Amino acid sequence: MLPTVGFLVTFLYRKYIGRSLSQTIGAMKQLTGSDEDEEVERLDLNALLERSDEISQVGRALEIFLKNYLDKKSLEKERKEASMQAKAQRKTEMKQLANAFKQRVQSVIEYVAEASVSLKNTSEGMTNIAKHSATLTGNTSETVSVVNNKGGFQKSGGSDRSIS
Repeated sequence: MLPTVGFLVTFLYRKYIGRSLSQTIGAMKQLTGSDEDEEVERLDLNALLERSDEISQVGRALEIFLKNYLDKKSLEKERKEASMQAKAQRKTEMKQLANAFKQRVQSVIEYVAEASVSLKNTSEGMTNIAKHSATLTGNTSETVSVVNNKGGFQKSGGSDRSIS
């Protein structure tokens, strides 16, 4: 009879406690060591939670751990997406800033080029005026010299008179 009682205790232990403990331990191992989120999300704790003993209490604690784990993963995913979005926005803003700077520099270059052409034209005009003035001055000097050499003008009393 003792072997029968031992067999019965072993059978009941395995059926009601052993299998539930194995499920609980397996669920904990999945939760703590899994890199696969889908595997953790498929974790079924219903069999553990339906019980009304200590194993169901362990199952409820495990359910809290699972919920916290999934919440943490969700927050990490949201943070990563927000970070990627912020990077993309910064990149776009930097491109806009660079383009605005490029346009301003191009505008300054165009203004300096226009001013340079204007200065060149003014310089050429002044050079032509100076040459013309020099020519006129030279002609006037020659005329005065010719007239003085021929004796056409004579100074007397502060006024020039022609001697003819």
